Order: sequence, then structure tokens, then C-alpha cells
Amino acid sequence: MTRNEIQKFVAIGSNIKTAHGVMQNNGFRCTFHPKGKWDGFGNGMKNNVMYCYKTSGFSLFNSSSYAIGIIYRSNTVTDIKVYIPLKRTSPNY
Repeated sequence: MTRNEIQKFVAIGSNIKTAHGVMQNNGFRCTFHPKGKWDGFGNGMKNNVMYCYKTSGFSLFNSSSYAIGIIYRSNTVTDIKVYIPLKRTSPNY
């Protein structure tokens, strides 16, 4: 999942509450982290971030995880950060 793919559903400039609903409707669990509380995206803890996480796949040995940070100011989405997805596959024995 890339930043461009996320922006098809959550555009820069959209309302953060709308973005929250869109992400949840697509299977993400989201939490809000106000400015100064937490920022795992190298922004010096200066931004409000809605952190969204999703794991797809139902097997311990075959799943993908996605972590998305939606940065907002005055309830408006200003940026989207996407962590590289982590994919777990079963080992070849």
C-alpha cells in the first residue's frame, strides 16, 4: 500500500474525521496522537497524527501489516506517511 493508494480515499485537505471513518471502513484501527504526545514519523513531535494500523491475512505464517500516519492541522489532513508493509510468510522447510 502506497501513499498514492491511500490518497485515492483520503485526500490531502480532507477533514480528519472523514478520513478516520474512511480508514475504519477499510479495516484499519486508528488512534489519535495530539501534537507533542507522539510522532513516530521523524517530525520532532510537532504534528497531530492519526495513526492507523491494519493486518491482512488470517494465518500466523502468512500476513501483511500496514502502518499509516495521517498528519493533520486544524482538523484538515496535511500529509500522509506510510511505513513499508511488513509481510510474514511461512518458511520453506
